[in-house]
Amino acid sequence: MFKNIPNILTVLRFLLIPIILKSIFAGNYLLAFAFFTLSGITDVLDGFIARKFNLISNFDDTYEKSEVIKSLSTNKDGELKNNKHLLSLDERDTLITLMDSIIINAIDSVCDGKFDISPIKIEKHADGCEYCDYKDICYRKFKDFNIQKLKPKEEDIDE
Repeated sequence: MFKNIPNILTVLRFLLIPIILKSIFAGNYLLAFAFFTLSGITDVLDGFIARKFNLISNFDDTYEKSEVIKSLSTNKDGELKNNKHLLSLDERDTLITLMDSIIINAIDSVCDGKFDISPIKIEKHADGCEYCDYKDICYRKFKDFNIQKLKPKEEDIDE
């Protein structure tokens, strides 16, 4: 019986989002705060119930052995213990700037009509245009396809 309660509380929190937003936009900040507080209480409750009845390990008994979870452990001062795989704030900002530049260049190229038609076709198995909404109007030709050959899996190769 209790295993469904955390899920119900989570759904309730999702249902509270539009009510909270509508209250904020209507200027009823007290009501928004009350629902936000209720949302926080349901979050604490579903975590408590999930831990008390060991629902997480019943759902996935490998989570404690997960390398991802282990890498997120913290030391006493709250810093991540193993953060060598994380980006610094400067690296993150550089990555964001680079991605913004790539996206803007791609948008500009599409708007200016500067893009190559180069669908991928994997031998006889997959055609990159098969599900494309624009396949009837893009006028692709066989020479436009980027033909890829399947590489055999290592276990398929006889030694």
